[in-house]
Formats: sequence, structure tokens, C-alpha cells
Amino acid sequence: MTVIVVSKVDDFDARDRWRTEYAWRSSREMHGFKLVFPVGTTSNSTVLPRLEREAMKHGDILQGDYEDTYRNLTLKHLSVLRYVSAVCSPLKAVVKMDVDVNWNLVATSLYIKSFPRNKCLVSCFRVIGKPYREDADVWFVTREEYPYDSYPPFCLGMAYIATECAIANMLDAATQVKFFWIDDVFTTGILRERSNTTLMDNSLYYLPYDYMTESRRSYWEDVLFHLDSIPVDLSWNRIV
Repeated sequence: MTVIVVSKVDDFDARDRWRTEYAWRSSREMHGFKLVFPVGTTSNSTVLPRLEREAMKHGDILQGDYEDTYRNLTLKHLSVLRYVSAVCSPLKAVVKMDVDVNWNLVATSLYIKSFPRNKCLVSCFRVIGKPYREDADVWFVTREEYPYDSYPPFCLGMAYIATECAIANMLDAATQVKFFWIDDVFTTGILRERSNTTLMDNSLYYLPYDYMTESRRSYWEDVLFHLDSIPVDLSWNRIV
């Protein structure tokens, strides 16, 4: 599998923490995953030299030709999908997550072994949402940007898993539709729907902080991704 971990270009400490937690050599060899950290450009002259050193040391940085800003997350998302589709094929699966998400590598590896790779689908925590029309909201979307009253079902931004066919389909669809800046909605909602790619709702395997209950904490070993404040070593070290 290929693992995409999204972070800000200057988030050096977060990337180092992620590598320390999940990407030690024996773990990558055992579970057979390739790691990519997509980043954009920055005008900060102190960041670029450090980024170059990081890229040389770890070999897992993919820098695209776009400014690394929140409004350019869709460009970041599409650029890294194009990269893994071209360079990492054939793909067992693509796992995409934010750098602050806690990841159960063992459970994900087991889950992917039974993943229907010959089908075009995206597996995630499904969201049904609509545009925010209040201009004071950080998620404010104009009618010009998106004219409809609701979004297609899309993946919660924390993480998703997709087959190679799904990635190829969404990239093809990206050339046929109007660009939209909210990347989760655009890729796993608009592009997925346009390309007739299946969205498989596996909400039980995700524990976003706002959705947690005590009953759901009873099966940590089955959870793939979570945003809980409970340290990973307390929740998963018994199965790693």
C-alpha cells in the first residue's frame, strides 16, 4: 500500500513524530507500505533549506508547484494522487490521512488484505453535508464556487482508503469538472460521484473526536484511524 500523509510545508516536527511512530524500517518492510508527504512551496527562506535536508534524509517528501496554503489543499491532494498513480503502480491500496491522525497500522494491513482491489471504491467515514453560506464562516462557499444546496456524499477529511481503480477514475474526472477548493468534497465527493466510484461507508472503523462514545472505545483493535486524545501506546500497543 501507499500511504499519503498530509501536513503543512513547515510542519517538520509533526512529520518526524509520524515517522517515529509508524515508519520505522521494520514496520515498513513487514507491512509493505510506501510513504509520501506532499507539500507545496513557501516564500519563507528559512523553511526551504530545512525542507531540502529533510527530503534528502528521508526520501519521502513530494514537493509540488503550488503555494502551501489551506485554499490550495485540492491542488496538494490532486498532485499527490497523480504522483502515486504514475510512480507507485500497481497499487494494492492508497491510504490517505492527516498528519495528526492516530493510525492503527496492523488493523489497516489486515483490512486491506480483504479489500476488493478489482473494484473502484473508496472506504471511509461518510459525510452528508451542504455548503456554508454565511460569509463569516471559515467554510463559506459562494454560489459561484458551488451553486448547489448539498454536496455529494464525501469522506471525512481525517482519512480514507481507496483502490487503484478509484484513484484513476477520480483523476480522470478532475479534467471534466469545475475546480473546487474544499479538497475532501472535491475528490471523494464530486470527482467520485462523477466517475461512478463507490463510496463504502466504514464509519465503525473511524473514531473522530466529536463522534466518540464509551461503547465505541471497547474495540480499539478494530479501529483504523482515530483522533482521540488517549495516547496511541495506551490504546494499541497490545496489538502491535
